Amino acid sequence: MDLNRFLKRIFAIFFVTGIGVTVKESSYVEYEIKPMKGWEKLVNPNLGMVEAKCPHCYVVLKKFPGRKTKCRACGRYMYIRTRPYDGKKIIILDEEKELVELDNAKKYGQYEEFLADKKRKEEEQCRFEGKRKELKKIRKSEFVKDSAVQWNIYNEDRLKSARNRDWKDYGHITGKMAFQLYKEGKYDSALNLWLEEAYFRLCRPIENEGFSSREMILFSPRVLFLKFFMDCMVAANFTIMDIEKQFFQIDFINLDFPISKKEAWPFIKKGVMEWKKLGHCFFKR
Repeated sequence: MDLNRFLKRIFAIFFVTGIGVTVKESSYVEYEIKPMKGWEKLVNPNLGMVEAKCPHCYVVLKKFPGRKTKCRACGRYMYIRTRPYDGKKIIILDEEKELVELDNAKKYGQYEEFLADKKRKEEEQCRFEGKRKELKKIRKSEFVKDSAVQWNIYNEDRLKSARNRDWKDYGHITGKMAFQLYKEGKYDSALNLWLEEAYFRLCRPIENEGFSSREMILFSPRVLFLKFFMDCMVAANFTIMDIEKQFFQIDFINLDFPISKKEAWPFIKKGVMEWKKLGHCFFKR
């Protein structure tokens, strides 16, 4: 199996959220999404520019850019995409990126999904800006960081999930919060939240129904930690013993988990140590 095929398999099984839970065996099926009939009449054949020119000031470029580039003449950015109509590389404006996505959706019969996703993003942006205004008023400040707004939203959503006993969503949001802390360089706190997420995922929450049975969990209990968790360990200079200490110090929600922290730790430790075998990380003995 070549490297590209191997990576496709890995990312088909584990979505990059910080951790993932595996079963003993997993199936993987490659498939290709085919265009719908008559798609050629639905998309724009003239979208973007195929010539090496700036789409803003039309100055001729030395070569066709391979990615997002700033024009030396006008100082504005241009973007590179593949035109859905003929597969040619094109140079587009920022506002044309959505048009490319729209044509792709039409081509592959995903127009309704595109509109639904667009509506969801608009609602999320509306909520984000509303929360920013609310925080400005509370803090009596004209400036509130995007990260502070997002953190507040995560906290609201996590509390809502806890009230609804939706532990699957609770764990998912916890992972998002950990990733934000990771991006901010707060590695110790990020590890804390990812360990909490790991425990929840190991217990296999069922949407609005609590957790899976103890027997089901112990049948295939492997936990896989992905790169971000390992990066935090290296940055914080943590050994596996430090991770163990941190895990047992976490004050989890007072829930009746199917397996105890003591029972869960060997599986979490195994997930961490698997990376040592793969050579992605080096730990102190």
